[in-house]
Amino acid sequence: MTSNNVLLLGWNAKGLRGYLRDAKIALKPDKYRHVLVQMPNGTGKTTTMALLRSALTGQLDPSLSISSLQADRTTKEGHFELHLSVYGERLSIRLECDFEMGRHYFYTTTVEAGRQNGHLLSTVDPALADALERSIELFVFDGELAQNMLKDGAAAADRAIEALYKTDAFEDLVNKIGVLKENRKKLNKDITTASEQSAVNRLEREYEEAKEILAKLTQEKDGLDRSLAKIDRRTAEITDRLEELGLEDQAFKNRQKDIEDRDQKARNDISRFATEAVSSFRLPLSLHSRVGERLTTLNNTLETRRLPRSSKSFFEELATKKNCICGEEIDEAKRKYILSHADDHLGDEQVQVINDIKYKLKDGFDRRWFSAVVNDLSEAEDRLTSIAQERARLDIEKAEAGMEEVERLTSEREALQAEQARKSQALQFLTEVPISIHEADWKRNLPACKEEEGKRRKAFEMASGNNRYFTAADKLIRATQRARKLAKERLQVFVKDRTNSQLEKILDSEIIRVSRIDGRLHLVNEENLPKDSASEGQKLAVCYAFLTALLAEAPARLPFIVDSPAVSLDLVLRQNVGALIPKIFDQLIVFVISSEREGFADSFEKRTDTQFVTASINQADGSVLIDESKSTFFQFQSGAVSS
Repeated sequence: MTSNNVLLLGWNAKGLRGYLRDAKIALKPDKYRHVLVQMPNGTGKTTTMALLRSALTGQLDPSLSISSLQADRTTKEGHFELHLSVYGERLSIRLECDFEMGRHYFYTTTVEAGRQNGHLLSTVDPALADALERSIELFVFDGELAQNMLKDGAAAADRAIEALYKTDAFEDLVNKIGVLKENRKKLNKDITTASEQSAVNRLEREYEEAKEILAKLTQEKDGLDRSLAKIDRRTAEITDRLEELGLEDQAFKNRQKDIEDRDQKARNDISRFATEAVSSFRLPLSLHSRVGERLTTLNNTLETRRLPRSSKSFFEELATKKNCICGEEIDEAKRKYILSHADDHLGDEQVQVINDIKYKLKDGFDRRWFSAVVNDLSEAEDRLTSIAQERARLDIEKAEAGMEEVERLTSEREALQAEQARKSQALQFLTEVPISIHEADWKRNLPACKEEEGKRRKAFEMASGNNRYFTAADKLIRATQRARKLAKERLQVFVKDRTNSQLEKILDSEIIRVSRIDGRLHLVNEENLPKDSASEGQKLAVCYAFLTALLAEAPARLPFIVDSPAVSLDLVLRQNVGALIPKIFDQLIVFVISSEREGFADSFEKRTDTQFVTASINQADGSVLIDESKSTFFQFQSGAVSS
């Protein structure tokens, strides 16, 4: 058993063009490491290569289309099925074609799960599936890629190194980091997307300002709380002392309670009448009787005249009258003028306004006169003044009764109560939650300040976190890009040296070397001068040397499948390439034509680890012939089948 991760066990096809109309190729990797498949031109070598790439990657090769695979116009469906051994486990990948619908489908069959929809190699080994997707063109090799290895601008050599050794995965990491950065910005957009150090510094200053003001307001609240608590304690002490001194004599109590009750009622009346006075002041009817009389007359006129009416009908009806509503006689000239301008006055909006006035006039006559409300307000204020005077007289009576201490304590309590009222109001203004916390003056209101401080803290912390995150992300991106560059440069040198070592074994007549790998392979001669005029055979030999050097140390061990490897090589190069390639690959599958046998295939003839397969199409009936005889392989001539 070979050491490959993946071995090809064979393939079969039905309903496809060329020999793939009905073909079954069975490979025996346990017995044969190398397979030479001989097919005439035009029988489907290139198509088979493309189908192999499709089956291994699960993506239809770009060179293929469903219609181009159809054997003939009568064929409705076809398939290509590849049999594999992956780490010793057998599986099959089948590509089915529906020619009528122009669609294709992949199926995977394993020993354990049976047939399943889809290309499921990635579920067997994700890393292996990734390696196939990245570097399939290196393992299923064609001439176009060989030409691009030496072509300016194609960068095929660089891509081959990066795909095989996965250094291009560094770019995937860079892209993932970029996605993470964008996701963080989207996640934090409601708070802040700032990440620059200047923005972080600004947000920190704003946060520090909010913290200082919050500390100041908190200190102010604590001071008010302590002062109010002190006032409460002293007021309680005074009350207790007054009770000891007999202030709570029942007569004094009754008079005191009566004064307090009447005081509260007077204050309530003042508040109620003040509100009513403001409301009454806004109504013209309540200001003066003359206003009411004039508005009443206007209302009666509107009712009598059935006004307002639509402007046109009003003026048309007016034109039929002898006299105007103002009493002036309407002659013929005025009548014509009124009719010609009937549409110019009192539009629908004005009619609506007048109707609103009528309704409001009806509702307004039950209002109290403004003067009456003012009188009630004045009377309530007089009562409050009288009550204050009574309270003063009561205090004097207490003092005259020899209650000097009572007077002093009472005065102190009143002063404390006034101070308590002021500080309670200040505390309320400082601590009450405003109706709109976002519009409040946060520098003077504690709840609004806490909200602002929290918002600024979140913004600063988020921006600071963003700064650390994006700084680290950018450092990681730079480190990743540098790691990719260094890895690529070292691999380029390593593969270049290995390529030149292989070239020494292949080229005998002329010394050609790879001077550097920079996008493509740059060649020099034995004098170290640029060698851009190499023959096609020499260029192909260089590409084989490069591939063998590249794949010899590949992380993934896969079959090497190549189409017409020696068609442009001279006899010596064919022999050298034929001797070199088998040493590198654990499983080698080569598609050849009869003209390539000399030199290249001859080097395999005496090997016991090589399987020889000849595929052809019978000219008489179009049937597909598969022959595994070595003698047939070396005697077959392409002219024996249709092209």
